[in-house]
Amino acid sequence: MSLKEWLSNWKNYFLTNFICPSNFQKFGILGVFSQKIPLFLKVPKVLQIPPYFKIPLIFPSQIHSDYVIEVNFSQLLKTLKCDALVTKNSFLFLGIKTADCLPILVSTKSKELIGVVHAGWRGSVKGILYTTLKIFLKEGFKPEEILVAIGPHIKSCCYEVKEDLIEELKLRFDNYKNFVFLKEGKIFLSLERLNLFQACELGIPLQNIWTSPDCTFCLNHLYWSHRFHKKYKKYQISFIGKL
Repeated sequence: MSLKEWLSNWKNYFLTNFICPSNFQKFGILGVFSQKIPLFLKVPKVLQIPPYFKIPLIFPSQIHSDYVIEVNFSQLLKTLKCDALVTKNSFLFLGIKTADCLPILVSTKSKELIGVVHAGWRGSVKGILYTTLKIFLKEGFKPEEILVAIGPHIKSCCYEVKEDLIEELKLRFDNYKNFVFLKEGKIFLSLERLNLFQACELGIPLQNIWTSPDCTFCLNHLYWSHRFHKKYKKYQISFIGKL
């Protein structure tokens, strides 16, 4: 089945559009970011993907941490309290839900190891992407073999933060000023830059990293934004899998 057919199937199933990063398309990696999931739609725990049978779709219980869990089939019924999942297993999809936070997908070019990361400000400051990528490196993969895709999220144009968050950032990053912007006396944070720095620190080449240009707050007609929509506790989904 072609990527176009996969995307069409998922669009019909979830009633929304999906984006596959160009760096993933090049290597045939099934990793996607959605636009708004409709209010009435409940995300399933399995994907019905012809010509295959039902394939598990695992979401962690996201807790804004830097915890990463390596998943296998024995954990399908468990509650996984963490913010990143990785697996070597085929016929298994890993997912996360976001509505302003960064959804990040990671894969080796060979698709031997894949991962998904939920990076809000707390997880980003704690280094959730750094921790996840270290697992890939410890498995023996070289930085140039690793691909990273950062999906739609709230951008620095709209992500106003308080001084206490900046104080936490200062404790962990000497170069914190590279991630912070001042505008009309207000402080704005770039979660994108903060996570790009973590990837580059581990030697991941910039050409291996894809970043969505979409801001969930600016494009609130296409994406759910926690800050814009407030009372609507809905989300986008991002997932990656091996067949």
